[in-house]
Amino acid sequence: MFTRLFAAQGVQWGQTSLRTVSTKWFDIIYPKDSSAVAKKLYDNVDSIYEEVAELYGMEPEVRMPVVITPEVEIYNAYWSSGYYNHIVIYDTAISDNMAVFSDDLLSTFRHEVTHAFTYNLKRGIWKALSKVIGDAFTASGFCVTQGWAEGATLTSESYNGEGRLNDEYSKQMIRQAKIENKFPSYSDIQGEADHLPSGSYYYFNGAFNEYLQKSYGMEKYAQLWVKMVNLQTLSPAGAFKKIYGFKLKDAWNDFMENYYVPEVAANPVKAGLVQDFFTGSTRDYSKDNFRGSLYSSLSSSSKGLFYIDETTDSLNFVSTNQLQNKKIKPKRLLTLNNLIEAKASSDGRYVALSYYDINKANIKIRPAVFDVENKKLHKIKETGIKSVSIMKNDDDYYVVGLKFHSQNKQVQIFKIDFYRDRINSFSKTAEIKLPENTAALDFTDLQNGTFAFLLRTRLNYDICLAALDGTLLSTAALPAQKITIRNMSYSPQSRELLFSYTTPDQMPQLGKLSLPDQNNSQVTASFWNQNLSGGVYSPVIYNSKLYYIGNFYLQNRILTKSVEEISFNQINTDFVPLALEQPAIVTEDELPYTKYKGSKYLFKGLFIPISTVTSVSFDPINYGSMVLPWGITFIRSNPWDSYKTSFSAGYGFMSNSFGVDWQLISGTETSLFNYGLETSFEFDKYGFKQTTEYLTLGSGFFTGNHSSLTLNNSSIFHYGRSGLSPFSLFSILFSNLKDSLESVDMNTNYIYGLNQTQLTYSNIIRTGPGHSEKSGFSATTMLAYQYNKQLGESAQLFKNGWDIGFAARFYVPKLLPVKNKQGIITNLPTKISANLFLIPENEEGLSLLLTDNPFPTFTLASTGFETVLFQKDIQKTIKIFPLLFASDITLSLSYMTGVSCTQEAPYSDNWKIAKMGKYIEMMKNGSLSVVQVPCLKLSFGLTPTTGVLADSQYKTFIYLKAGCIIKENRSVPVGTLATSLSF
Repeated sequence: MFTRLFAAQGVQWGQTSLRTVSTKWFDIIYPKDSSAVAKKLYDNVDSIYEEVAELYGMEPEVRMPVVITPEVEIYNAYWSSGYYNHIVIYDTAISDNMAVFSDDLLSTFRHEVTHAFTYNLKRGIWKALSKVIGDAFTASGFCVTQGWAEGATLTSESYNGEGRLNDEYSKQMIRQAKIENKFPSYSDIQGEADHLPSGSYYYFNGAFNEYLQKSYGMEKYAQLWVKMVNLQTLSPAGAFKKIYGFKLKDAWNDFMENYYVPEVAANPVKAGLVQDFFTGSTRDYSKDNFRGSLYSSLSSSSKGLFYIDETTDSLNFVSTNQLQNKKIKPKRLLTLNNLIEAKASSDGRYVALSYYDINKANIKIRPAVFDVENKKLHKIKETGIKSVSIMKNDDDYYVVGLKFHSQNKQVQIFKIDFYRDRINSFSKTAEIKLPENTAALDFTDLQNGTFAFLLRTRLNYDICLAALDGTLLSTAALPAQKITIRNMSYSPQSRELLFSYTTPDQMPQLGKLSLPDQNNSQVTASFWNQNLSGGVYSPVIYNSKLYYIGNFYLQNRILTKSVEEISFNQINTDFVPLALEQPAIVTEDELPYTKYKGSKYLFKGLFIPISTVTSVSFDPINYGSMVLPWGITFIRSNPWDSYKTSFSAGYGFMSNSFGVDWQLISGTETSLFNYGLETSFEFDKYGFKQTTEYLTLGSGFFTGNHSSLTLNNSSIFHYGRSGLSPFSLFSILFSNLKDSLESVDMNTNYIYGLNQTQLTYSNIIRTGPGHSEKSGFSATTMLAYQYNKQLGESAQLFKNGWDIGFAARFYVPKLLPVKNKQGIITNLPTKISANLFLIPENEEGLSLLLTDNPFPTFTLASTGFETVLFQKDIQKTIKIFPLLFASDITLSLSYMTGVSCTQEAPYSDNWKIAKMGKYIEMMKNGSLSVVQVPCLKLSFGLTPTTGVLADSQYKTFIYLKAGCIIKENRSVPVGTLATSLSF
């Protein structure tokens, strides 16, 4: 534990010895475990950077650090200029939907360095100011949206014929939008959407930017970026018109019209091509297929079908008997936070799961096995294992998955050990090492001591066979050119492997491959060459029927078709012996590295010519704060953003004082542990004036499959003179300013301390894709100690004591027994709340009342409910006001009744909860009045559409409330228009 205090934090949590190797343009920072990756980057990063610059007809100009970490087990990377240019790469196994490169690492770096290059196309005054103020100082934030940024990077990663723009699975979202006549406008997909389809701004803008480059050349495209980055116009549309000579809207419409999609019926059920899974209908989709769910990981067993609903993190089951019914009612077996994959054993007794574990300093991927019969989840302790499957051989069960650390990958095989018919432990029995740029996925039980898996070698796919003892048997390469395969399963009735596949310009379709016998290695590959709206994902054949998932624009659907109605094209191929190369080993002396020195980045950051120092008053009569604005602030972080610090110094004209402030924010990449420190000192002509210190600590972690505990603590200590200038603009204009300043009491010292600790337990889960579809409850307790005293000759103790408060929330997913349609909620989800000595949460959040509030809001006790009467996803730009994107609209009915402390009540005493008897007595005799507040609330979710603000994290709510306050049999109507800012 002691060494951890001196270890790196954030995405490098626990690393005690980092290294640096430098190239012409980059400082590569990495731990020993990532030496092989560092070597590959060392050999290639400069040439990739120069290739990107050459594509734009320019030269590289910016040096920057590149950080490699193997500690995060979810594949990602990012570039940031805050507070200086740097790139961070998560050195881990790539996710299946990102397997679109022959070299994952280098192509990912190309993506991120394109961000760095395009955002640094600064010219003139912007370039000069950036050198003085810092890399983060740029005008691009006013103009460049996430959409434009990712449009440039996707075209760059796909320039050589690879990448997402050349991957048929990645094109599915755009194709479906056009097929379903739901193609968004340009302004709808810049990053503002907070609901499905997720990540749309990547794909649409990537394809649109590729269209611009191919249609009008790179020279104009580069000029467009220069214009946007340097704010030579106020919007991308204005920059586009000046460079291309016509409207951006017209270019988008032309792109939409010319984007190729196969000729297919938008609704394959209505067209009679397939049937709805839940009802067997050929008329239209069922309610379960039209509620916006994201179904995935469909698998079969002798007992029935299993699948995941990603919108609810749930594992669902449909039994064999249920499959015979006209209307299918799936059974929810399990809810597990961050569930990503599931595959059932052949007998249906167990389901192998993969999920993301955030109870670590960094996100880890972990395997688990769910016992369907005993309804118990068994988590395998080891991390870094994904794509797990259950294998059954006689009476033994095995778990097979892909183990990875950095870019080293192995197929690992675990035997399940039992005690009294219950899973007891998992013992690793064998492993198969994989070469570089390969990955194994979709492990599939063949029910005879062998299993099949997909082997991806760069962009080539083979179907391989292996034994449970780790012996590689044989492989078959499918004859189709440029074929991509996913979602393999096994049909024991026909002894065939099923899979989803694509070829150029075709949507995901169904493929099959027969298995070899002992006397003949030749097999038959069969292809269903029919494009279907939604494509074919996760295909399984069960009792002569095909079941599969279709990925539509706003949801996924489960569909079915009789196998007898499918016509296949067949091609013969062979299984041949399989041997894999051993992965290369990089020795330490291959890189001229030095020990990483954080001091190199100590003074790299952002200088802001404004002070953030704040003068505060904890005078119990006049709480307040005032910024000392005239000054400078310096903000910095380490190259992987886990240790952010700032220093500020400023002068305040109003208070005629000078102050300094230092802040630190650090912790884990997850919510496991985070902390912040701040200290400030203020001086004036009398000398030392005041000091204030803040400390925040936070920790959040899961305690079960979906329950969580969150602990937060915040502390404030203040000592000194308050001296906030209490004059107005009137007194400045019509009285002597000097006299006003001098009249402020500068002799009274205060000492103030506050510590608040909040603990929350929650088991709330999502029950559907809608924002308000929730079930479960949360309970919060907040404990606080406050000390507030005036010092000096007139010393007075204002507060010295403890307070405690409680709150509970209960979520009822629906009051009406109806199912919602996609994007619409009408079944009355309801939240019930109760509070004791806590102010009920509002748009500003939950807080503990510690001082006399001139506008008390049920500061003693309250209870009530809020029911969503109607909610609709909009996810479109407002045409009459195109600077705003409308996310959703909600109409709700609420009712709250409660009691507030008054001046007559002993609200300032220590431990108010101990005075509950007094409060109850005061309520009985009428000293404390019960107040009722029924209310209708109409809220709009709005997000800006410009620059960096075109991001769902900046979603803001506008509320219109109307109701009445009922007190002592009198009713007073009230109404308000309010906003909840997210900036």
